[in-house]
Amino acid sequence: MLLPFTDTKHPAVCERALARIGKLADLMASSSSVQVWRLVGDDDSSSHHGNIHGRFLGQLLGHLIVCWTSKIWEIQREALDVLHHLSRFIQQQKRMTSPGDNPEHSQRGGKREAGNPSWLSLCSTRSIAKAFGEYLHPADKTVILLKAIEAMRDSCVCDKEELITIVDEVMTEPASWLTEVPIVMSCIYNNMEHISAASARCSLDLLLLKMAELCPGEAILSLVDLSPACDSVARAMLEVLLSQPLILEKVLRELSSNVEYLQLRWTFNSEKAAACIEHLVLLVSSNVTPKMFAGEYNVCRPVMGLRPVLLSVVLRGLITLSQLPDTARKMLVLVPDLMDNLHRGHNENNMKILLVFRNVMGHLKKKASSTALQLAEKLLKLFDDECSQVRELSICLFKDIIQMADWKDQRQMLKKVRRSLVPLMLHMSDEAENVAKASHEALCVAVKLLKWKRLSRHVEAHEIWRTVESLLEQDRSRAEEYMHQSLPYLRNAQVTMRVAAVRFIGLAARYLKDSSVDMLQEICDTLQCLAREEESQVSSLASQTINILTVLRMRRSQGLIPRRLCFWL
Repeated sequence: MLLPFTDTKHPAVCERALARIGKLADLMASSSSVQVWRLVGDDDSSSHHGNIHGRFLGQLLGHLIVCWTSKIWEIQREALDVLHHLSRFIQQQKRMTSPGDNPEHSQRGGKREAGNPSWLSLCSTRSIAKAFGEYLHPADKTVILLKAIEAMRDSCVCDKEELITIVDEVMTEPASWLTEVPIVMSCIYNNMEHISAASARCSLDLLLLKMAELCPGEAILSLVDLSPACDSVARAMLEVLLSQPLILEKVLRELSSNVEYLQLRWTFNSEKAAACIEHLVLLVSSNVTPKMFAGEYNVCRPVMGLRPVLLSVVLRGLITLSQLPDTARKMLVLVPDLMDNLHRGHNENNMKILLVFRNVMGHLKKKASSTALQLAEKLLKLFDDECSQVRELSICLFKDIIQMADWKDQRQMLKKVRRSLVPLMLHMSDEAENVAKASHEALCVAVKLLKWKRLSRHVEAHEIWRTVESLLEQDRSRAEEYMHQSLPYLRNAQVTMRVAAVRFIGLAARYLKDSSVDMLQEICDTLQCLAREEESQVSSLASQTINILTVLRMRRSQGLIPRRLCFWL
């Protein structure tokens, strides 16, 4: 009756409940005649004579250990007192059931002397769980684990790091703690979206992987039953189960052997899901060669046209499998279809696709020259993605694959490299530091491939605007092309990128041909919007650039071409 009050959000109520539980526990520990089965209401007293009733202690200890991790000192102190009394009581019960023990010895210990803390006060939460766990039935240990998971919620005023140590203890003896996998899976499912602490989420991930390792069938089928529609929580749990190669293989085989049940339970496109499962199983099979897999895959191409939810799960499996060289070689056939799934507005899936590409191309290198050429074109479009992580990863991957072209694709690859120069230069001013750094590194590789030594020196020295000037000097014939590439950045959401675009345009205008007078007028019209911006850094520079371009346009129309009109930039 008192245990529910220990869950209350009112500290005073919880403290009083613990104090009363403590008095009862002290009474139990102080009396050698107390019969445990009477306290817990077990009718079959003869079958449990002298034994601790695990179900009762499992529930009691689960509440007490959570209270012990409370950040409120008064609650922690009361919980410690109860744990002390229970420790005495358990030791008493143990001595009473051990033959040859001195009956008088059961009374030793008595009450804790004032100022003399019990051994529990010197122990960690994990040690407490371990010590008491020795006297509980495996199924009852689950109660403690469930209570710990529930207390990891953001709303609970507990020390999450201490609760995590209970999971650490479970991992050392999983056979005795994880005997009821479906119940634990259900608890994680019901609480996961309310747990945001990174360390707690990581702890639950490890717990999921351990259950999948021990009982893959129970783990995966219970998850399907919990969420036939595979909602966001179930998807997150499933992706964890697919994140480790050895466990992924077990999970895939369980899914494959239960595919008919899955098709009955799943409410989304179960036929597509079943096809994806079968092809993932083929990928992990050592008897299937890349050629054999390509033949099987091209029959139905299940990755094509997947809904974002299902694609996310499949991609998680592909990321894991692509880390293995033998499996990565088989996956080259998937790359074109995965390319088609880019640019659909799903940043999470785009990130996963890029990770698959990075792993696969990293293993194949120049053996995938033609694929690298196709991929370079797709990556250029992601440089300006709204998600900074996508921008960073696409630029990093671009840097790697432009070095993978063999002699027959080298010329075409260099064309892609030239198209990347302006975006990379502008993204060196990206507000996201990782993107700016990736852009600089990619630009260093790009100019080396082009064998432009002077430009390379400026890039390596991180001299952004000398780099721009050097590019325009080096490649005057493409000044107008470079100008057109920079125009979309005038509408970029980042202030630093808009400023960089205005400066680039001011510099590039000097190198336009005489026939570009109309273009200068068009650029001035475009810059008028920026000149009215509230952001002074942008509006001021835009106004100055308009004035310079206006003078430049007038003089060019008269046949006068100033050589250093934009020196202020």
